[in-house]
Amino acid sequence: MASADSGANQERLSSLQSRLGHRFVNTDLLANALTHSSFTNESAGSQSNERMEFLGDSILSFVSAQYLYNNYPQNEGKLSRLRSVLVSENSLYKVAEEYGVQKCMGIGGSLKVELARTGRIPRSILADCVEALIAGVFLDGGYDSAFSVVMRMIDYLVNSSDVFEDSDDMDYKSLLQEYVQKKTHKLPDYECRQIDCSGKQSSDVFEVTLKICGKMICRNTSSSIRKAQKA
Repeated sequence: MASADSGANQERLSSLQSRLGHRFVNTDLLANALTHSSFTNESAGSQSNERMEFLGDSILSFVSAQYLYNNYPQNEGKLSRLRSVLVSENSLYKVAEEYGVQKCMGIGGSLKVELARTGRIPRSILADCVEALIAGVFLDGGYDSAFSVVMRMIDYLVNSSDVFEDSDDMDYKSLLQEYVQKKTHKLPDYECRQIDCSGKQSSDVFEVTLKICGKMICRNTSSSIRKAQKA
């Protein structure tokens, strides 16, 4: 049974490396990148991937900036917003899902219990693991290998979904928050409620009211709270 489990794990690791587009020469680096801190508490001598996350985050940010500079003619502010989307937890989670990272991770403790209960590892942990894998590739094969792996991830994100769809809307909301906080030392307040549309074709109508310092600024309705906030 143990050999069968080992064989299945090797298949998962092989599939992950194929997805990454990099075969590790030093497989200890791959193992380290996939090891969560919860596992190290139960396995003497193992190292968590936290330091690798730090390195991978920097590499991801740099390669993303280079990609955007070469492919998008927007100004610095817009490029920064686009980069924040590429390196976001949501984008990295999509990569983790596509690459099958969850099946390869070493976890323990309460995280293992949660996985058994829900069938899922938290998105943030999977996103962090993708950063650690980027660092692992860099340490194993150098910058060119890491660049190739990150570009492969970016290509997947850009071509499989509208990854930049909400970048402007997200920024307008953050600009409003920054402006209001600077002027009033308070945050904008969004009050949300579902409108009763009994008898109508759709009952999913939400109203969002924006207030600043207790004063109503505007009110919008839409089929979701998120859309109403953006309207």
